[in-house]
Amino acid sequence: VVWLEPGRHTLEIDQHQGVAVPVLLGPQLPEVRGPPVRLTYERLRPTHYRVAAEAGQAYVLVLNDLYDPRWTAYVDGREVQQHFEVNGFANGFLVEATGPHVVEIEFKAQRLADATLLLSVMSAAAMAAGLLAWSVVRWRRA
Repeated sequence: VVWLEPGRHTLEIDQHQGVAVPVLLGPQLPEVRGPPVRLTYERLRPTHYRVAAEAGQAYVLVLNDLYDPRWTAYVDGREVQQHFEVNGFANGFLVEATGPHVVEIEFKAQRLADATLLLSVMSAAAMAAGLLAWSVVRWRRA
């Protein structure tokens, strides 16, 4: 692990044997130690979780799903600012709330997907209604 002060740096990594070296660029996260956080969670949908928590200090909440920056966490309605990759694949959120609080974790892109699905279903229904009306008019003329 190499910690760098803020500013511009040049890193050179000699990989003559082809070994991948993971590099995480971002702010240094505070070390979190202390009593365990009490959590209960509810999976509302595959893309939406609700966590009831009680903590004595800040903690990292890990969503054990493939990291994607479109996952967003809200603590009592306020968006969590520090979202980062954990263990090389998962989503981590630095929750700085203490005491009892609620964390909502949601995949932002799902709202667009849901709206698109609704629009598609409505379009298909409108086309079916139009086809039915056209068939009835044509049948009456025959």
